[in-house]
Amino acid sequence: MANRDSIKNLVRSKNNRNILVDNNHKKKELQEAFRRASSNAFDPESTGYAKALNKVFSHMLLVPFFDPHVGGEGADVSRLAIAVDFVKNINNSVAILGGDIIDNANIVGATNPNFTKLNPNQSIKVAVDVLNPIKHKIGLGVGGNHGAITGGRNRASGVDIEEQISERLGVPYFLYNGILDVEIKVNIKNIIKKIPLTKLNIPKEILNTLDKDGNIIVSSYSYVSHGNGPFASRPGIVDVAYRIGMNGYQNSDFTNKPIDIILSGDKHAGVSGNVAVKEQLLDDEGKVISQRERMIYVCSCPAMQGLNAYTETFNMPNSSPNVYAIDITKEPVYDEIAGLQFVTKTTTFPILKSNLSELSNYAKEYLAKYGLDKNLEKKIKEITKDKEIIEVLEMI
Repeated sequence: MANRDSIKNLVRSKNNRNILVDNNHKKKELQEAFRRASSNAFDPESTGYAKALNKVFSHMLLVPFFDPHVGGEGADVSRLAIAVDFVKNINNSVAILGGDIIDNANIVGATNPNFTKLNPNQSIKVAVDVLNPIKHKIGLGVGGNHGAITGGRNRASGVDIEEQISERLGVPYFLYNGILDVEIKVNIKNIIKKIPLTKLNIPKEILNTLDKDGNIIVSSYSYVSHGNGPFASRPGIVDVAYRIGMNGYQNSDFTNKPIDIILSGDKHAGVSGNVAVKEQLLDDEGKVISQRERMIYVCSCPAMQGLNAYTETFNMPNSSPNVYAIDITKEPVYDEIAGLQFVTKTTTFPILKSNLSELSNYAKEYLAKYGLDKNLEKKIKEITKDKEIIEVLEMI
């Protein structure tokens, strides 16, 4: 791209000697293209990164809102509002916008606009209004095929609806994919009583968080992509979500952050599973000293949209309209070769009862245990020294 000094490099146009052109522009474009082509990513803009700070909770509740389809046929926004209110009233919650926030971004496309409840402009206003109570808890948003500028249902509009909604909410937005880094408090008091810290091989940035009670702060990384691709069965959707998510992650600039969770949507499936991956363990010099297997939790999330003319026509295997919540903890495990490792534990539950505008029993129990405590909210702000717990570290 051209810089401010480009005007010093003007040359005469080949077609008209009375027209002077920027001779430096193409050189800068080529330099930028070379930089991108030399990076680890398919496109350095493809994956963004955000971090949710936490020095209080040993459990964090990750709530991915995929495919709300606000204003669309089969989508009940009052049920979405109940799920949003649940997130608002949980101290340790962090939300994600996973794309397809509204159903129709224009009046053309595969989804029949004659069946929608709201026009695109109304849909945006309602979506922003419903999500506004938890805007301070949303870590990031990614684009979907209905609302993003690259989506098959939205290219004709020339406007990124997902980005517009995210900007109105003040949420960091990444067109393709995002990695959300969620901090979790882990107690290693019993381990350091038995094993010297020098033998634990704890990375310096983690060791620096150790407090007098034996608590350290460990990151859990979630890779978020709206998702697409063919599938043959509901279990096959998990395989598609894993393959696409893992390929995107391995071609991002964040492979030094080992992901624990892959989240996708698009299929309205509501299916999940654990996938085993093998990792090499390296010494300080970068030599392979061992190999281990660990599990990655993969979830193809449900939609807040029920059956409609499109899904019935193609016999899509939809789940009941809902939002899943994923409780995340980190369990410390000592390995003689690798040192102290942290195993991710996940527990997933539906926030709403099937086809009812009411919290599920799981959600009610979680709310009773981790419900909003104003004194605790004040303590969180004092510890983090921030008005909000979300910190955007990098957007590429």
